[in-house]
Amino acid sequence: MSLYGLDESIRQLLRLDRFSTVDFNAKDFIKQLRSTQKDAGIEDEVLDPKPYIRTFEAVLSELERLRDVAQHGEDAAGTAADGLRDDFNESVLGLATNVDNAVAQIKQLDEQVSDVTRATNFVGDRLERISAMHQKARTSRRLVEYYVSFLNRGECPELHRLWTSENPTDRRHCAQIVGQLQLLARKIGDIPGSEKAENDIDKFAEHLETHFVGLFQDAYASFDLLGMKEIAHVLHDFNGGASIVQAFVNQHDFFMQIDKIDDNSALHNEEMWAHLSDLKSGCPEFEKAISSLVDDVVDTVMAETDIIRKVFPQPAQVLTVFMQRTFAQRIQGQVSLYIEEAESRSALAHVRVLYICYHLIGVMVKTLKFHWSKQNIDADGELSLMLDSNFNDTFVMFMDKYFAIERRNLEQIISSTFQYFYNSENRHEDSPGPHKLQRIVTNEGSGSGYDTDEEAASAAETDIEDSRMDKFMRAVRLERGNTVRKRVSLPWEDPQLVLDDMRTVLAAFAEAVGREQVLSPSARIPHDAVELFNTLIREVGGSYINEALYRAIKGILKIPNNEPINWAFLDIVRRSANCVQMLAMFVRTVLFSMVRGMEATQNEMASTINEYIITAQDLCSELLSNVTELVHLRTVEAFQKQKPRDFAPKEHVEPNTSAVCRYVIECFTAVSQQAQESLSGENRQNFLVSLAGGLYNDLVTQIKKYRDINPVGGRILAADLHAYEQLVVSDWGILEVADSFATLKAIAKLFYADVQMLPSLLRDSRLARLKPQTLQMYVGQRHDFQSRNLHMLFLGKTGYRYGWY
Repeated sequence: MSLYGLDESIRQLLRLDRFSTVDFNAKDFIKQLRSTQKDAGIEDEVLDPKPYIRTFEAVLSELERLRDVAQHGEDAAGTAADGLRDDFNESVLGLATNVDNAVAQIKQLDEQVSDVTRATNFVGDRLERISAMHQKARTSRRLVEYYVSFLNRGECPELHRLWTSENPTDRRHCAQIVGQLQLLARKIGDIPGSEKAENDIDKFAEHLETHFVGLFQDAYASFDLLGMKEIAHVLHDFNGGASIVQAFVNQHDFFMQIDKIDDNSALHNEEMWAHLSDLKSGCPEFEKAISSLVDDVVDTVMAETDIIRKVFPQPAQVLTVFMQRTFAQRIQGQVSLYIEEAESRSALAHVRVLYICYHLIGVMVKTLKFHWSKQNIDADGELSLMLDSNFNDTFVMFMDKYFAIERRNLEQIISSTFQYFYNSENRHEDSPGPHKLQRIVTNEGSGSGYDTDEEAASAAETDIEDSRMDKFMRAVRLERGNTVRKRVSLPWEDPQLVLDDMRTVLAAFAEAVGREQVLSPSARIPHDAVELFNTLIREVGGSYINEALYRAIKGILKIPNNEPINWAFLDIVRRSANCVQMLAMFVRTVLFSMVRGMEATQNEMASTINEYIITAQDLCSELLSNVTELVHLRTVEAFQKQKPRDFAPKEHVEPNTSAVCRYVIECFTAVSQQAQESLSGENRQNFLVSLAGGLYNDLVTQIKKYRDINPVGGRILAADLHAYEQLVVSDWGILEVADSFATLKAIAKLFYADVQMLPSLLRDSRLARLKPQTLQMYVGQRHDFQSRNLHMLFLGKTGYRYGWY
């Protein structure tokens, strides 16, 4: 390295192209610059800074020179770029001007073309009309020639040639000409030979049609879809193709399967009819029979739809004839046979068969509609209207009387389910009548709810028949009531409310509602809902639940005194509560949904069901009140077996509870145990409080009857009272009477306490709250009241004479 210059290696590092590269790095550049010093062996010598300083000064000078060169190049490039940009802008402006000129020229040319088009449209229309007239004239000329040929010769060789041609276009043209010839022959007036010519043309047309129908049948037998399509189009152009459609339908295997068409095996299936007439059984056999018929129809129609679309020019026409034949031959006859047979079996079988047929065939109709809409066959809705019409025709004769049969079915189910109850000899004629909801007429519904006057008349006749039946049944009951009975049925001997039977009846109503939603018009559903509600409240709520409660109420007080009581009949309270709850829930969840949107009807139904619930609750309250009275009578009867001096035994006996006490406690225990099972909540508590209060009152009354009670008798009485208190306070938890029974026990203590203790008992115990006259009465029942001058206890100003012995 020279003293003031740069080495060649450093100059190589300072070339301008090294600084213009993308991967230039200043740190690497310094490292390379320093490495040149190492290569020169400078680091092995004693460090002398001058060479480094001179070298870096030279490097900086070179870098400044390179920067100036680069700046000069950049300025030159910028100047050149500005010039190019100006040239480009001028070119763009020039091109824009040229484009505007071209657009203006194109617009002018377009206007000229439009003018030419407007000028030639009139000519084109005239040419089209002239061409059409020319074609029509040629066709008319040929028709006249063909007609003249038939008129003069009785035949037309040209048409015969077209007919026998192998070209499908010629045969189609022949069919079109023959159809036009028939129209022409009918329009021609009376000219010689015209009638014969018309007959010859008709014979030729008939021969042509018969021939093509035969060809179609041969093609159908060999499943030649192309041949079938050709013939179908020819005959469609000839006369609309009605004959070929009939030929296709008539020879279809679906209408020739006699074993299926005349299959009445299900009509003789006694097991199936037994299931249909049994509320607790389903009807899978009949559903399977109808499903098989429906599936057969759907599968056949869907398969034939593809063939019909490929063969016939108007598939809707063929499908219409096919489905009309299907309904007439395969569906309507079967449905009528099943429904007529079901009508002879039972009302339940009748409505079930009607519902299953209506539902499954309705599903079939919806399936076919959806399939045809996907196939774009029923664009104008003609097929849908045809299906709906045939479906309605199938069931119209059965729908008018449906609800009357449904109501009779429910009444029969109620009668058969509660037959054991209705046949009871203990039915009371003075029982409260069921609350009946009158027919609701509101502005929200559709008048009377009947679609026709005939329906209203039919309903009126039904009401008259019901009224006659009610009168007859009342007469029968009156005759029974006048019959002298040897013995009154006891409450526990009467048929009880059966929850499973209640569920059975409500299930029948739920099934009927399901059928009602499908089979009745929407305008009739609210009216029918009210009818179902009336039937439910009248026949189930009144004649079953309320009647059972009323029988129990009246039967309780007719129990002979010496008859042991089976307190299990109290379970009727629980059963009736459950039945009422199920009935109310059914009304609110099921029947209310049928009158949704009719606020007045809903409010009336809600008011009626609430009134019925209150009536049932009142009957239960009356029943429990009568039970309390019965317990009171039995308690009084038991106490009457105690003589006034039973608590003054002459011999010393153990102070145990008396036999009467044990009997009364046994009776109360049996009642309370049954109440624990049959009652709940506040009802049970109130009932036990009533029993406890009645027992207390009976004890107070009975104690007042005792005379000459000695200490042994007093201890027996105290033991009895303790047992009663233990029962009602400790066992039952009736704290309301705890203080009263404690007072009775304190009174009993007066009968066996020493004379010296009497003043303190009268003064310091809970007896101090009683009136002196009352206490004197109880003390007067002691055997030593006279001998010990105990009346002296009550001579003081305050009623007592303290400290007397």
